[in-house]
Amino acid sequence: MDAVYLVRRGPNEELRYSLRSLDHHVDVGTVWMIGEPPNWIRNVNVIRTRQGTKRYHNTSLGLKVACLDDRVSDPFMLWNDDFFALRTPQHLDWYSNTICDYLCEHPKANVVYRNGCAATLDFLVDEGFLDPLSFELHIPLIVHKHVMLSALQNVIATQELASWKRSIYGNRAVDEGLLHPVAREDVKVYVLDEEPDESQDWVSTNDQMFKRGAVGRYLRQTFSEPSVYE
Repeated sequence: MDAVYLVRRGPNEELRYSLRSLDHHVDVGTVWMIGEPPNWIRNVNVIRTRQGTKRYHNTSLGLKVACLDDRVSDPFMLWNDDFFALRTPQHLDWYSNTICDYLCEHPKANVVYRNGCAATLDFLVDEGFLDPLSFELHIPLIVHKHVMLSALQNVIATQELASWKRSIYGNRAVDEGLLHPVAREDVKVYVLDEEPDESQDWVSTNDQMFKRGAVGRYLRQTFSEPSVYE
């Protein structure tokens, strides 16, 4: 199964260590970079796409490109540059909670993200999903192309839904019997002194946590050797 990264413009040291973790722990076919990868990338297939100012729009268009390219495996693993595998994965069908629960538990979340959540909930309820699941985890997602293309038809033109395309896709994939998800906690780190423990299989960072946090130091020490992708 191929791995697809949707890559933003810039040097992107998180991507370097994500690729090292992939190389160390994950059985993968071809690695694809879609967007504007850094110039140190090696041994991957690159599809360059123009990056606009709206991040969710960029990722939606990049994902559509991956789904329409017959060279990319079907299904494929969808990665972000801030996903890090700490062990060999045994399972990639995960959800975090219901979308309704997310709204109740995160009243002070980013307004754009929360609006996307609420709009996605309404959209999926109208489709007949009475209590739709959230697939907004910072872990790779198995993507079946025809289902994701169907989801992207709804999100590309609707900015409010763009941030929740994983959940529109995920609920439809479950309905088709393509995903059999298990609930789990998210792995994103938001605290400077937090680092993974021995039981963790995945971890995710943001720019500040990677540069200044204990989790960033942990990843740089754990994956100190270059991968075949650099």
